[in-house]
Amino acid sequence: MKMRKSKVFMLSSLSVMGLALVVGSTFAASWAVTDNADPFSITVSLDGMPVPEGYYLTFESDGYSPTAASAVKMTSDAENKAKANNITILDGQKIKIYHFDGLTYEVDKVDLSYTLGEAHGFASISGSAVTFDTDRAGSVFSLYLNNSNKLYIDDETFASYSGYYLTYSDDNYAFRSANKMSDTPSSGNVAQKSLAIAANKAFKIEHFEGRRGIISSANLQAATYPHFTTSVAGDALIQIKEAATYKLMVSESDNKVYIANDSLSSLSGYYVTYSPNYDYRDGDKMGAGSGTNLAELSLDIAANTTVKIIYVDAVNDTVSSTKYLQGDASKSYLSTSGDSETLTFNKADTYDLYLGGDNKVYTAIGSYNTVYLKTSNEWNETITNKKMIYFTNNQGWGSVKVYVFKAGGSGKDSWPGVDADYVENNDYGQGIYSVEIDTSTYDSVIFNNGSGTQTVDIDITSYRDSIQLYINGWDSGKGTVASYDGYRAARTGPHFYAWVWETGQNGRWVALGASSSHSGYLEMTIHSYETNMIFARCAYVPTSTDGSELEDYRVWNKTDDLTLSGTNNCYTVSGWNSGSWSHLS
Repeated sequence: MKMRKSKVFMLSSLSVMGLALVVGSTFAASWAVTDNADPFSITVSLDGMPVPEGYYLTFESDGYSPTAASAVKMTSDAENKAKANNITILDGQKIKIYHFDGLTYEVDKVDLSYTLGEAHGFASISGSAVTFDTDRAGSVFSLYLNNSNKLYIDDETFASYSGYYLTYSDDNYAFRSANKMSDTPSSGNVAQKSLAIAANKAFKIEHFEGRRGIISSANLQAATYPHFTTSVAGDALIQIKEAATYKLMVSESDNKVYIANDSLSSLSGYYVTYSPNYDYRDGDKMGAGSGTNLAELSLDIAANTTVKIIYVDAVNDTVSSTKYLQGDASKSYLSTSGDSETLTFNKADTYDLYLGGDNKVYTAIGSYNTVYLKTSNEWNETITNKKMIYFTNNQGWGSVKVYVFKAGGSGKDSWPGVDADYVENNDYGQGIYSVEIDTSTYDSVIFNNGSGTQTVDIDITSYRDSIQLYINGWDSGKGTVASYDGYRAARTGPHFYAWVWETGQNGRWVALGASSSHSGYLEMTIHSYETNMIFARCAYVPTSTDGSELEDYRVWNKTDDLTLSGTNNCYTVSGWNSGSWSHLS
């Protein structure tokens, strides 16, 4: 009987029935060997099997096990070494992606080091774990791990959610509870939205790509909106001051946020604003301008007050950069130069402010006085039977006299008559003189030098009113006359005007008209500071800016310089050059 021998085998690998065992697999083996001629058998029992080679999407709730029922073996393509489609993520779920080589089991799995390919609005990565935002709970995702080891995630559930959103601080800026902006905005904007926003409401405008959940970099405010928001230019966070309906626009040109409030359109306009802040909300809105003025306003202003006129677009919360400069001559009540954009009033009064079409500011004291005039018979005479004759002293006479007479009859004055009224010098330095003739009594005139040199008899009935004559030749030692081609304007008066001025300042012409409250009187309205005046009866409507017409042919009669004071508000003319003040209640 042969003795049975025992043999010991050192196995590094063993193939049994086509089963490949790998070092690292845990197993138990037993066998019996009698001799070389006897058959033998080996029994192997495995504690575990390696995971098939590939990429696995694993979940925290399963301990990131690749063999769990919820784990997903990912596929690949030319661009991605791993991808998985239509994966449902639960609330706050975390995932990891592992790679297995098919040779080792879980304790030796490869823990991938990857990064997110985009800044996602619903997922973040820490180490190798990706955490999904609870806002995306229940969404269906597709995940792509590309050949550069970056993970991209598509949210198939929210693919249609792409767009701009107003996201709010009290909702943790979640876009699903936000207000989506219009997909069809007005020209120049990529998105816009009009909606009621509560006071002190804080929000951002962010761009989401629904599928990828990508948030764009925050869109910054384009400008300060001091009356709409507590934010400043460049802030991503916008906080509204007062509850209202606002229109928010994301500009296509600069990707910044613009704000408008259409309900404030009535507040837009020109404002008189006050130092030091020049805030239109503390200012006075100007009314519509007359004539060429853009705006006008009359208001009480305290002494030593500095103002600036600004244009406010209240809808868009903007202030014009145009500087409105002082445009009129220096006034005694202003201490500001003409090239300044501010005006300082150095005494309290009521003022009129005008913004001209030239973007310059004009001012006047807006408190007024009504002044009355009672004219005498001499001042009231008409020009029905009067004619004005002008004579140019082109011969250089030392004096010019005029003899007025009725042809074939006597003269108004004895020969050689009276001094003609000097009017002015012409462009050649020759004096121009005038005489007014009552044509119901006289029809002829002779101009002479008072020393024997004279014109011929001049029949004034052959000349129109305001004719201008000069000597153009001689006949039997007497000057023959001719007229200039141009005539002085025919008189249309009498017109009653006053030249009024503030002490030390320029003056202006003011027309007097029939008083509506005092029959038989004339009246005018002047500024309270215009206390100096000259009343004048004019042949023509005066147009000078310096009062020079008071001394020429346009003014027939005038008073001396007068000063208005106290309750004296009516001047009564008692003669050609006399009169007195009184009060007219």
